[in-house]
Amino acid sequence: MLRTLRDNSAELKRILPRDSVVNKDRMDVECILHLTKQEVLAEIEKQGLIVHTVVPEKFRLSDTNKHGMYPHPIALASCDKGKLFALDYDDSDNQTRLLELRLHVPVDVTVHKAYHDARSIAVVDDKVYICSHIDRISIFPEGAIRLQTNKMGKKDLVDFFTSLGKPTDGTVNVLKERVESHLKE
Repeated sequence: MLRTLRDNSAELKRILPRDSVVNKDRMDVECILHLTKQEVLAEIEKQGLIVHTVVPEKFRLSDTNKHGMYPHPIALASCDKGKLFALDYDDSDNQTRLLELRLHVPVDVTVHKAYHDARSIAVVDDKVYICSHIDRISIFPEGAIRLQTNKMGKKDLVDFFTSLGKPTDGTVNVLKERVESHLKE
């Protein structure tokens, strides 16, 4: 992002050498000295908002990170392990691809799965919840959350089927079997 700031500011171009903001994955004492000058820090504070393109990578392209590969990103959620998750929507067939962006230089993009008409995502405890317009919530990775029917009592089972608008008659074992078959659908 420092490179983006420098490229868009005439004053930063004047006081900050280009070598200080490129190839930041290398250890270099000189760039630390340049970046911590008071005039550089003061100028960076004046900049306000920063808009930086992550996908496609602006400076280094890779096989998974090229222009035009992900044309319609519609949702973004962050994970606490140096990752972002995004949805890329294809309006020709209402399919939305789940993308995992590993924040590295360059950003490494993995396409996991396509979902039908998914529009929003949220990440909680390393699980991605994908919400679609057909009132369905999918969870990635699949099988990450399981309903433990063996710990459900009669009241829990009746409440579960009542919320779905399904019949609540039968014994506990019958209701547990219905839950298992419903979850496999």
